[in-house]
Amino acid sequence: MRRSGYAAIVVIIASAALVASSLVVVPWLSTGALEQHEARRIVTFQSKYDYDSRKLVWSAGPVKLGALRPDESATFLSPFSKDMEVEYYRLKLDRRASSDKIEEFLRKSEAYSRYILLRLPEWLGGKEDQVSSYRAYSALAISNSCVARYWGQDRWAIEDPCHGDRYRPWDGLVVEGPAAVGVYSHSAVDRARPVALADIDLGVDEKGYLVAFKPDPARNGSVGAGKTIDVDSSTQAMLAAASKYAGYDLPFPASVLGMRLAKITPAHIQPVAATGYHSAQFFSATYYSDPGFGYGMVEMTAYPVDQFPELVRGSSPLNMTAAKALAGFDPFMREVRAGPGVAGGQHGYLYANESGDYAVAAVLGEKSGTAWFVAARASGTDAQDRAAAAAAKSIKLD
Repeated sequence: MRRSGYAAIVVIIASAALVASSLVVVPWLSTGALEQHEARRIVTFQSKYDYDSRKLVWSAGPVKLGALRPDESATFLSPFSKDMEVEYYRLKLDRRASSDKIEEFLRKSEAYSRYILLRLPEWLGGKEDQVSSYRAYSALAISNSCVARYWGQDRWAIEDPCHGDRYRPWDGLVVEGPAAVGVYSHSAVDRARPVALADIDLGVDEKGYLVAFKPDPARNGSVGAGKTIDVDSSTQAMLAAASKYAGYDLPFPASVLGMRLAKITPAHIQPVAATGYHSAQFFSATYYSDPGFGYGMVEMTAYPVDQFPELVRGSSPLNMTAAKALAGFDPFMREVRAGPGVAGGQHGYLYANESGDYAVAAVLGEKSGTAWFVAARASGTDAQDRAAAAAAKSIKLD
């Protein structure tokens, strides 16, 4: 009797323990993944060409905050996807796995799970080892659900290889291609709303590894459909970041004749200034009409005159030899207008090609007490008016 009593007590205790464990473990398993603020480490998939085997060698693993250099990118799968929650561990890829096994896993993974982790270029704030230097965007293009990738080094865009959509790295906003004019894979043409790639919020854990927070569709958008953003405020923030890196306020307006500022990049011509500025100190701003496809484009480059005294040497208000070198004039272009009234500056020149669909305005002017030389290149319809208007607006915002 006494033994059976003890057995009953043991059974009761075991049953209580099982119930208690179910109360602790089951809710974590069933609802933990649904927590909007849950953070999980990002696992990136990267490849390098092996010259001995003459093939790509794949590796996978978590990534620390400073692992990527500015303007570098890597592929990762959403840590909240089935691919990463189940298959990654079932295949034991968290341990030492072969390149072939990793490549096969990535190839078979869902396209909707794929994201691009990129570290911004230095001039957009990517120099600092901070979470703000990173962005994570869905790799699924908006117009056709094709898998896109980031191209740095002179391209500085996330590009869709199928239909030509291009998204800027700062906020994922589409600036060229079908999606830029409202052609989306999930709906009819919609020109009214500015669309960017869906993204995912990032953080850093206690050991310095990058983590992702479970996406909230209201804030991060939907994979394949993208998200709407406040373009004006985001563009101003992008301009402020580039100005901070340059060391002076870039005089680029947010829009010109209905064309929005699409991107800021280092100027194609990087001269050695009088004070020895580094090579990425001078910038260009590109504007597209409508937007999309690049038809009707203006590109402006601004140089502080105090760094280029040769611009104002000689008897002319603007030394055109130096101005042409900075502006990248085509020698076959003809002078259209010259004088103090050109583009509203102190002095300027406007050149155009014979057909009139390409023009360059070279203007000397002032903004906020600083003398600027601005070169504005325009293409498409009304190129001359666009070039002159762009240069004028950049130096007459006060």
